[in-house]
Amino acid sequence: MAASAGSSKDQTEQWSSIEGRYFQRIPIGGRKLDVIGVAGKSILVQDVPQDKEWILRPEWARKEGISSFAGHPLISRGQILGVMVIFSRLPVTEQEFGWLRMFADQAAVAITNAQAFEALQQAKALQEQQSEQLRQVIDLAPMHMFLWEADGSASYGNRKSAEYFGEIPQKPPMEFLDLVTHPDDAGKLKEAVQKSLARGEPIG
Repeated sequence: MAASAGSSKDQTEQWSSIEGRYFQRIPIGGRKLDVIGVAGKSILVQDVPQDKEWILRPEWARKEGISSFAGHPLISRGQILGVMVIFSRLPVTEQEFGWLRMFADQAAVAITNAQAFEALQQAKALQEQQSEQLRQVIDLAPMHMFLWEADGSASYGNRKSAEYFGEIPQKPPMEFLDLVTHPDDAGKLKEAVQKSLARGEPIG
Protein backbone atom coordinates (compact mmCIF):
# COMPACT_ATOMS: atom_id res chain seq x y z
CA MET A 1 0.00 0.00 0.00
CA ALA A 2 1.47 3.32 -1.06
CA ALA A 3 -0.97 5.60 0.77
CA SER A 4 -4.07 5.46 2.94
CA ALA A 5 -6.51 7.87 4.54
CA GLY A 6 -9.30 7.55 7.09
CA SER A 7 -10.13 7.31 10.75
CA SER A 8 -11.93 4.98 13.11
CA LYS A 9 -15.62 5.47 13.85
CA ASP A 10 -14.89 6.80 17.34
CA GLN A 11 -12.09 9.06 15.97
CA THR A 12 -9.51 7.46 18.28
CA GLU A 13 -7.41 6.17 15.38
CA GLN A 14 -6.16 7.96 12.29
CA TRP A 15 -5.30 5.80 9.29
CA SER A 16 -3.98 8.59 7.07
CA SER A 17 -0.46 8.11 5.78
CA ILE A 18 1.29 8.89 2.51
CA GLU A 19 3.34 5.77 3.08
CA GLY A 20 0.42 3.48 3.82
CA ARG A 21 1.18 3.14 7.52
CA TYR A 22 -1.38 0.41 8.05
CA PHE A 23 -1.29 -2.75 5.94
CA GLN A 24 1.74 -1.64 3.92
CA ARG A 25 2.04 -5.17 2.56
CA ILE A 26 -1.22 -6.88 1.70
CA PRO A 27 -0.99 -10.52 0.53
CA ILE A 28 -2.62 -11.41 -2.77
CA GLY A 29 -4.52 -14.60 -2.14
CA GLY A 30 -7.61 -15.03 -4.26
CA ARG A 31 -9.69 -12.22 -2.86
CA LYS A 32 -10.55 -8.75 -4.16
CA LEU A 33 -6.93 -7.66 -4.74
CA ASP A 34 -6.44 -10.56 -7.13
CA VAL A 35 -9.49 -9.59 -9.12
CA ILE A 36 -8.68 -5.86 -9.16
CA GLY A 37 -4.88 -5.79 -9.22
CA VAL A 38 -4.16 -8.93 -11.22
CA ALA A 39 -7.20 -9.49 -13.43
CA GLY A 40 -7.82 -5.75 -13.82
CA LYS A 41 -11.53 -5.93 -12.94
CA SER A 42 -13.47 -3.43 -10.84
CA ILE A 43 -15.46 -4.49 -7.78
CA LEU A 44 -18.41 -2.84 -6.04
CA VAL A 45 -19.77 -4.38 -2.84
CA GLN A 46 -22.85 -2.48 -1.71
CA ASP A 47 -23.67 -4.56 1.38
CA VAL A 48 -20.40 -5.27 3.15
CA PRO A 49 -21.91 -6.71 6.39
CA GLN A 50 -23.60 -9.48 4.43
CA ASP A 51 -20.68 -10.19 2.12
CA LYS A 52 -18.63 -13.32 2.75
CA GLU A 53 -16.65 -13.48 -0.48
CA TRP A 54 -14.65 -10.25 -0.69
CA ILE A 55 -14.23 -8.87 2.82
CA LEU A 56 -11.24 -10.32 4.64
CA ARG A 57 -12.00 -8.73 8.04
CA PRO A 58 -15.80 -8.73 8.49
CA GLU A 59 -15.48 -8.09 12.24
CA TRP A 60 -13.58 -4.85 11.52
CA ALA A 61 -16.18 -3.83 8.93
CA ARG A 62 -19.01 -4.38 11.42
CA LYS A 63 -17.18 -2.51 14.18
CA GLU A 64 -16.48 0.47 11.94
CA GLY A 65 -19.93 0.51 10.37
CA ILE A 66 -18.59 -0.08 6.86
CA SER A 67 -21.43 -0.25 4.36
CA SER A 68 -19.75 -0.39 0.94
CA PHE A 69 -16.52 -1.31 -0.76
CA ALA A 70 -15.40 -0.07 -4.18
CA GLY A 71 -12.20 -0.80 -6.03
CA HIS A 72 -10.75 -0.03 -9.45
CA PRO A 73 -7.45 -1.00 -11.07
CA LEU A 74 -5.12 1.81 -12.12
CA ILE A 75 -4.53 1.03 -15.79
CA SER A 76 -2.46 3.02 -18.27
CA ARG A 77 -1.47 1.84 -21.75
CA GLY A 78 -2.74 -1.63 -20.96
CA GLN A 79 -0.56 -1.98 -17.85
CA ILE A 80 -1.97 -2.38 -14.34
CA LEU A 81 -0.07 0.07 -12.15
CA GLY A 82 -1.91 -0.50 -8.90
CA VAL A 83 -5.28 -0.51 -7.16
CA MET A 84 -7.44 2.26 -5.74
CA VAL A 85 -10.11 1.22 -3.22
CA ILE A 86 -12.44 2.85 -0.71
CA PHE A 87 -14.35 1.54 2.28
CA SER A 88 -17.40 3.70 2.93
CA ARG A 89 -19.82 4.00 5.82
CA LEU A 90 -22.38 5.27 3.31
CA PRO A 91 -23.74 3.28 0.36
CA VAL A 92 -21.72 3.77 -2.83
CA THR A 93 -24.07 4.20 -5.77
CA GLU A 94 -23.41 3.02 -9.31
CA GLN A 95 -22.99 6.64 -10.37
CA GLU A 96 -20.40 7.26 -7.65
CA PHE A 97 -18.70 4.03 -8.66
CA GLY A 98 -18.42 5.44 -12.19
CA TRP A 99 -16.98 8.70 -10.88
CA LEU A 100 -14.39 6.71 -8.95
CA ARG A 101 -13.49 4.92 -12.21
CA MET A 102 -12.80 8.28 -13.87
CA PHE A 103 -10.68 9.36 -10.92
CA ALA A 104 -8.74 6.09 -11.08
CA ASP A 105 -8.10 6.63 -14.80
CA GLN A 106 -6.76 10.14 -14.15
CA ALA A 107 -4.58 8.84 -11.31
CA ALA A 108 -3.14 6.16 -13.60
CA VAL A 109 -2.27 8.78 -16.25
CA ALA A 110 -0.63 10.97 -13.59
CA ILE A 111 1.44 8.02 -12.33
CA THR A 112 2.52 7.14 -15.88
CA ASN A 113 3.53 10.73 -16.57
CA ALA A 114 5.47 10.91 -13.32
CA GLN A 115 7.27 7.65 -14.12
CA ALA A 116 8.08 8.86 -17.64
CA PHE A 117 9.43 12.15 -16.30
CA GLU A 118 11.55 10.33 -13.71
CA ALA A 119 12.92 7.98 -16.39
CA LEU A 120 13.71 10.96 -18.62
CA GLN A 121 15.53 12.74 -15.81
CA GLN A 122 17.52 9.60 -15.02
CA ALA A 123 18.42 9.13 -18.69
CA LYS A 124 19.45 12.77 -18.96
CA ALA A 125 21.61 12.50 -15.83
CA LEU A 126 23.22 9.31 -17.16
CA GLN A 127 23.89 10.93 -20.52
CA GLU A 128 25.52 13.93 -18.83
CA GLN A 129 27.61 11.61 -16.67
CA GLN A 130 28.74 9.57 -19.67
CA SER A 131 29.50 12.72 -21.65
CA GLU A 132 31.64 14.06 -18.83
CA GLN A 133 33.47 10.74 -18.51
CA LEU A 134 34.12 10.74 -22.26
CA ARG A 135 35.52 14.27 -22.07
CA GLN A 136 37.86 13.22 -19.29
CA VAL A 137 39.08 10.31 -21.43
CA ILE A 138 39.73 12.33 -24.58
CA ASP A 139 41.44 15.05 -22.54
CA LEU A 140 44.15 12.49 -21.79
CA ALA A 141 44.68 11.61 -25.46
CA PRO A 142 48.02 12.94 -26.90
CA MET A 143 46.31 14.10 -30.13
CA HIS A 144 43.67 16.52 -31.29
CA MET A 145 40.23 15.08 -30.54
CA PHE A 146 36.79 16.64 -30.82
CA LEU A 147 33.49 15.54 -29.33
CA TRP A 148 30.09 16.18 -30.89
CA GLU A 149 26.95 15.77 -28.80
CA ALA A 150 24.54 13.12 -30.12
CA ASP A 151 21.99 15.75 -31.16
CA GLY A 152 24.66 17.90 -32.83
CA SER A 153 23.96 20.75 -30.44
CA ALA A 154 27.54 21.50 -29.36
CA SER A 155 31.14 20.48 -29.87
CA TYR A 156 34.11 20.11 -27.59
CA GLY A 157 37.84 20.09 -28.22
CA ASN A 158 40.15 18.16 -25.92
CA ARG A 159 43.07 19.57 -23.96
CA LYS A 160 45.63 18.87 -26.68
CA SER A 161 43.58 20.71 -29.30
CA ALA A 162 43.10 23.64 -26.92
CA GLU A 163 46.87 23.87 -26.46
CA TYR A 164 47.27 24.10 -30.24
CA PHE A 165 44.26 26.22 -31.26
CA GLY A 166 43.74 28.05 -28.01
CA GLU A 167 40.68 27.67 -25.79
CA ILE A 168 37.84 26.63 -28.10
CA PRO A 169 34.30 27.60 -27.04
CA GLN A 170 31.54 25.03 -27.34
CA LYS A 171 29.84 25.56 -30.67
CA PRO A 172 27.41 23.74 -32.97
CA PRO A 173 29.41 21.37 -35.21
CA MET A 174 29.50 23.48 -38.36
CA GLU A 175 30.59 26.62 -36.50
CA PHE A 176 33.10 24.58 -34.54
CA LEU A 177 34.70 23.28 -37.73
CA ASP A 178 35.29 26.84 -38.93
CA LEU A 179 37.48 27.36 -35.87
CA VAL A 180 39.66 24.28 -36.29
CA THR A 181 39.73 23.56 -40.03
CA HIS A 182 41.70 25.17 -42.85
CA PRO A 183 39.32 27.11 -45.15
CA ASP A 184 40.30 24.91 -48.11
CA ASP A 185 39.23 21.78 -46.25
CA ALA A 186 36.20 23.11 -44.35
CA GLY A 187 33.61 22.49 -47.10
CA LYS A 188 34.40 18.82 -47.66
CA LEU A 189 34.77 18.13 -43.94
CA LYS A 190 31.45 19.82 -43.12
CA GLU A 191 29.71 17.70 -45.74
CA ALA A 192 31.26 14.55 -44.32
CA VAL A 193 30.31 15.50 -40.77
CA GLN A 194 26.71 16.26 -41.77
CA LYS A 195 26.38 12.84 -43.40
CA SER A 196 27.96 11.19 -40.38
CA LEU A 197 25.57 12.91 -37.94
CA ALA A 198 22.53 12.14 -40.11
CA ARG A 199 23.38 8.44 -40.55
CA GLY A 200 24.98 7.84 -37.17
CA GLU A 201 28.03 6.40 -38.90
CA PRO A 202 31.76 7.11 -38.64
CA ILE A 203 33.42 9.49 -41.09
CA GLY A 204 35.25 7.36 -43.66
